Amino acid sequence: MWWLLVVLMRIHTHTIFACFLIAFSLVLFWQFSKDEYLRGPDGYYYALQADYWAATGSVKIPDDSVVHRLNGIFIRLGMEAETAIRFWICLSLTLVGIFSGLLVRRGNSLLLTGILIWLLLSPTLLFVAIEFPTMMSALFIWPLVVYFLKSEPPKSLLAVLPALIGAFLHKALIPISGLICILVMIENRESLIYRFQSALKVLAGILLIVGIYLLKTDHFNWLDMQRLGHWHNLSPGALTLIGRDSIPLPIKAELVGSIVIFLAAIIQYLKRSPHNWWQVCYAIVLIAPAWIPFSADEVLGVGERYAILMPFFSMLSVLMLAPNSFTESKHPVRYIFPILCLVFLAASFWRLSYSHPGNFDPDNRAYSNITRQISQDNIPMLIAHRGLNFFYKFKTHKEAFPYEPEKHWNNEHIWRLTYRVTADEFSYFLPNSCSWESGLIKSLSEKDYFLIREDCWLKFRAAVHENENQDLYDRIWHFWRNPSQLRPGFLYGKHVNDPGSKQDEFSTF
Repeated sequence: MWWLLVVLMRIHTHTIFACFLIAFSLVLFWQFSKDEYLRGPDGYYYALQADYWAATGSVKIPDDSVVHRLNGIFIRLGMEAETAIRFWICLSLTLVGIFSGLLVRRGNSLLLTGILIWLLLSPTLLFVAIEFPTMMSALFIWPLVVYFLKSEPPKSLLAVLPALIGAFLHKALIPISGLICILVMIENRESLIYRFQSALKVLAGILLIVGIYLLKTDHFNWLDMQRLGHWHNLSPGALTLIGRDSIPLPIKAELVGSIVIFLAAIIQYLKRSPHNWWQVCYAIVLIAPAWIPFSADEVLGVGERYAILMPFFSMLSVLMLAPNSFTESKHPVRYIFPILCLVFLAASFWRLSYSHPGNFDPDNRAYSNITRQISQDNIPMLIAHRGLNFFYKFKTHKEAFPYEPEKHWNNEHIWRLTYRVTADEFSYFLPNSCSWESGLIKSLSEKDYFLIREDCWLKFRAAVHENENQDLYDRIWHFWRNPSQLRPGFLYGKHVNDPGSKQDEFSTF
């Protein structure tokens, strides 16, 4: 019996690898199907975008992500919007895993098993798939980048093309892609100088990809630098993420473990090839953004998003630095299949709970109650905090906005959901024209929320002075659940080509 398992593992290692990943994704999809609501604060943003694309052929909020179109296709094929989002999460995990596994040569079953165990248990990979589906889609291309980086020049020059496509899929990967491209060209400088045709082909490919990228409405511009946050309270993303109390311990443990494994892989590689530093440089570039100081004010801000990708890029670095040939003993191989079965069972029972605990999900039950209660009201535009606005828009197909209204909007046509401002505080500061009897402020079944017309809210807010009521002032001006921030500058560029914007009462411009 054991010899048969050994033979199967050596001949069909990659097939077994794929089967385990697919089986886990099916279990995960079944677990998702038991949830009443989508997971993650942006779950209903993706549902809204996909649903609108399936119905109209365009997304509701300008966004070039391919994920919305793919989910829209699933909806057109008969899936419900929530089902499509869940299906994509599971499919993306499977594809990233399979593409990564293809980097391991047949016969190297011990390395492939180690990678499979990580793919089955990794909390960060599942967390990214749930929280950042668009970023997850950009990870598909990176195993191909690493495949070419492992090659000798001039073949390694081909890594430039998928690296640029990776940046095309998500602008956050532009720094990594840019650095990889620069290093690859330096390594291949002789080929670029003396092999004119090779250089010309690569240059043509680069210009084609960059040209297509610039045609996107959501391409990188300098206003995107606003996403980096303030220049105070700077901290490397990896250290910030590890120091967050709200981040699950398994994610922190994986971050630390990935650092240790990354360093061990580099040390072992340099022992084998002490004079070849190019592979080490590529590996360092892949995880470098996780160690650049970014603003630590926003939870899961730019730096922390790079950090949570570090285990994935560390895994790719291990595959890049690992030897192509590997001598195995048949004795450890005989235990691979039962070990994988145990790991699969453990992942099936516990991975979702330790990777994405319930406290990361918004209060969708409260959002549902509020939406049901106000859905029949005449509300041309609703101001509501992020998360609630997407839920409301998805369920009602009405307009909602998570920032301060634009100055050219009519405040009498705008209503706002306030959070944790009490009835007594409203009664004290509101003028008589906005009293409870006026119908311009309403209580809701969710006690923390009130519905108030925007012009009355502005009068209420103007009556609250910081030096007289600090606590209330902070709640209405500095609490994200009571939007007071203007729409960020980088978002305006997405709406330049909005059709019919001049005729829209709530146009961006």
